Amino acid sequence: MDRIDPNIAVANYEELKDTSIQVKTNNDYAVYSLKEAILFEPGKDFICEIGAENLSQNSTSAQKRFSGGSIIIYGYTDSTGTRK
Repeated sequence: MDRIDPNIAVANYEELKDTSIQVKTNNDYAVYSLKEAILFEPGKDFICEIGAENLSQNSTSAQKRFSGGSIIIYGYTDSTGTRK
């Protein structure tokens, strides 16, 4: 997949309980998005408890709805902290 369309429709999946998880989907793919603050606390290098729970919800949902499909993970870092 070369490009992701940012304008695809938002989906509502009942297995995703946390409102900070958003899913957009079309006939070709689905994009699960997490707000950046839910995975890592500032200055920490490990996933926080709520972040782990949300990743688990994403995994369960993707397995339920797209079993056998490919998964591509995109991630970004933030600009807080000091350079080493």
